[in-house]
Formats: sequence, structure tokens, C-alpha cells
Amino acid sequence: MLQKKFRLRTLLISLFVGGVMLTSVLLLGALLLFQKCNIEDSLMESNIAYARKLADTMGRYLAISLSRYLAISLRRSASWPGAQPGSRDLPT
Repeated sequence: MLQKKFRLRTLLISLFVGGVMLTSVLLLGALLLFQKCNIEDSLMESNIAYARKLADTMGRYLAISLSRYLAISLRRSASWPGAQPGSRDLPT
């Protein structure tokens, strides 16, 4: 009689531990998938914000550089011999 109770107790403990372990593994797997999606979304948002900031900075830099280049070109073309204000012909 003692032998049967021991086996039943062992079986119940084994089922309990197995159930707890299986539940833990399933919950951790679901949590990992959810967190992975969350992390990917936050990384994408931060990368998009960084790309917009970088594009804005480069756009401003290129606009300033272009305006400086055009101003220098205008000064040089005005100082060419034979250049007249309002003339579009290039000196030869």
C-alpha cells in the first residue's frame, strides 16, 4: 500500500513541476516575441527621426554652400574684363 502512495505522490509532483515549467516556457516565449516587436518598432521610430534630422541638416548645409558658391561666382563674373551688368554673354 505504501508503494502505491509513493508513486502517486511522485506522479503528482512531476505533473505539477512539468506544468509550471511548460507554462513558464510558453509565457517567456510570448513575452520575447512581444518585446522583440516593441524593440523593433522603437528602433525604427528613432532611426526615422535621426534620418529626418540628418536630411534637414544636410539640406541646410547644401543650401548655405550653394548660396556662397553662387555669390563667389557672381563676384568673379562681375570682375571679368568686358563684363557689363545685366549682360548674359560670357567674355571670351
